[in-house]
Amino acid sequence: MKQADIDNFLNNGLGAAADITLGKIMTQKQTAMLFTLEQWNDMRRLDYNTEYFLNWNKPYEYRNTPTYWTYVPQDKYPRRWKQASYETDFNFENLKAIGSEVPGALDLPVGVGEGAWYNSDQIWTLPIWWDSNQE
Repeated sequence: MKQADIDNFLNNGLGAAADITLGKIMTQKQTAMLFTLEQWNDMRRLDYNTEYFLNWNKPYEYRNTPTYWTYVPQDKYPRRWKQASYETDFNFENLKAIGSEVPGALDLPVGVGEGAWYNSDQIWTLPIWWDSNQE
């Protein structure tokens, strides 16, 4: 890459130090790190705010397919994945011990085929630790 192109980007792409914004920074980070876990963490921490993620919107398929709304209602955003099966298969007693702290957790007996630890389709929208006011 030519030095002139680098200088042009640094001087005009993000703006000068006086007018740089978190939105400009996060948009560049999203461009560079699209579909990475770290990028998704940033989006969740900043509540998918379009002031920080310029021109971002939910995917077309999601906005137009009611099936997806079962898992993430239209007024919410994905916050987490469902619990991995190996967690419920091999760590069930520990999950059961904290179950009362997790909204929607089930108190199921240990055993094969007993069902999921968390039974709601909307687990995707449950708050994460940084969504709370923990000290």
